Amino acid sequence: MKKFVLFFLIVSAIFTSCSKSPRDAANDNILALEKQLTEDTTMVLDKQVALDLTTQYANFADNFPADTLAPHYLFKAGEMAMNLSMGTKAIMYFNKIVQQYAGYKKMPETLFLLAFVYENQMNNEKMATELYQRFMDNYPDHVLYKDAKASLDNMGKSLEELIKSFEEKQAKKEVPGEAKEI
Repeated sequence: MKKFVLFFLIVSAIFTSCSKSPRDAANDNILALEKQLTEDTTMVLDKQVALDLTTQYANFADNFPADTLAPHYLFKAGEMAMNLSMGTKAIMYFNKIVQQYAGYKKMPETLFLLAFVYENQMNNEKMATELYQRFMDNYPDHVLYKDAKASLDNMGKSLEELIKSFEEKQAKKEVPGEAKEI
């Protein structure tokens, strides 16, 4: 009887150590979908794979919120949703990072992209302005600072106004008396 119990414990330990954890299985699924998406040589995004991948990123973060990959996968879900013109979903993912992962290393980019989505996909200038300003206040030395400032400076302007503004800036750069290049 003792040999049977010992045998059972050893076999159980082997099977337990060989099976993947739910976290590892979820991560493997994500990696497989990423590989499938990046290996497509047609240069046409497989929208269904991208949607599935976005869902898998979000599910991972929901199921394993304490995992260090959770905010990273939420960021990727936000980027993917943004690139698929799914502004509401992108905002949801980026907001989740802001609310739950204050120390996330890509917080500046998260705020910037959140503002970008509000401005360009949701046409909500008020929220975009608030978020760009928050980004600029918190990250004045960030590489995207000039982009945030330009977005604020140009928000709400028509194409004609933007062209006129650009022409005026170019005219100020020209030095009087020098020949203009054509």
